[in-house]
Amino acid sequence: MTLGEAAQAKDLMVPNVDLFADVAAALLIKLHAAFPIPLDIEIDVLADKGLPDADPSGATREAFVEASLLWLASAGLIAFEPGQLGARMVERVGLTARGFLALQASDRGDDAIGLSLGAAFSAEHRRDLIGLALAAAR
Repeated sequence: MTLGEAAQAKDLMVPNVDLFADVAAALLIKLHAAFPIPLDIEIDVLADKGLPDADPSGATREAFVEASLLWLASAGLIAFEPGQLGARMVERVGLTARGFLALQASDRGDDAIGLSLGAAFSAEHRRDLIGLALAAAR
């Protein structure tokens, strides 16, 4: 790889914080649509949906998805059955009251974040909406 190719490849790398937002968006879209019913989430399917063309820095795609699930749970947005991580599937993943209310918030009178996530036209738009949902959950 030439120096120019290496620089170009570096420019294409997406920061982990953006990849987290991509995974969170893919998950929260599913959970919002199913609310209040918890879902069984396949880690590799969520990795394919949230990280279709990206590899996180410092972790496998599956480990990154698991870390994202743990963070969302520790922030109080989702809940799942204890002891589920490390398996191919995490059972009974659902929105908490805090998570549901964060997705019901809106910005400047727009549609609720949960509805807007599914209709978002770009990765940047979904990432912005995740930022709004996290801010609303505080």
